[in-house]
Amino acid sequence: MKLFHFLNIVVFIIISMLASSQATPLPNIYKAQLIKVIDADTIKLRLELYPGLFKEINLRITGIDAPESRRGVKNGVRITQCEVTNGRAATIIARKILENSKTLTVKNIDPSKTKYAGHVNGELWFAQQPDQATVNYGRYIINLGLAVAYTGGVRAPWFCM
Repeated sequence: MKLFHFLNIVVFIIISMLASSQATPLPNIYKAQLIKVIDADTIKLRLELYPGLFKEINLRITGIDAPESRRGVKNGVRITQCEVTNGRAATIIARKILENSKTLTVKNIDPSKTKYAGHVNGELWFAQQPDQATVNYGRYIINLGLAVAYTGGVRAPWFCM
């Protein structure tokens, strides 16, 4: 009898391991509400993780780099006033885009690519009208010239005229 129970447990464990290795992950898509545009590539949002369960996050937009909107040093290089001016302008435009959006969705969150506590990387999608298809925010502001594509590493100083 003990051997029978042991074999059942072994079979159950093997089947569970096989089933879990073939399972697909849950969708990584969350409804969001805008709290604040920090700058053109970092947005404070309230995510709905589950119906009635919310979490505030600072979302660093994956795949883009926008000019800095504050003075300081980045990667050992002083941020120029020209970059700060461009960054503030990009932030104002980003704020207008997102405040006028009827739908905000966060997709493909990847906390493993986060350098700062409290920030997560992910995609932000928006729609100006509720029945409209969503648009990838990162690609959209790159097309507007407010940001550049970014894949990691040390970035070059922002181009200023």
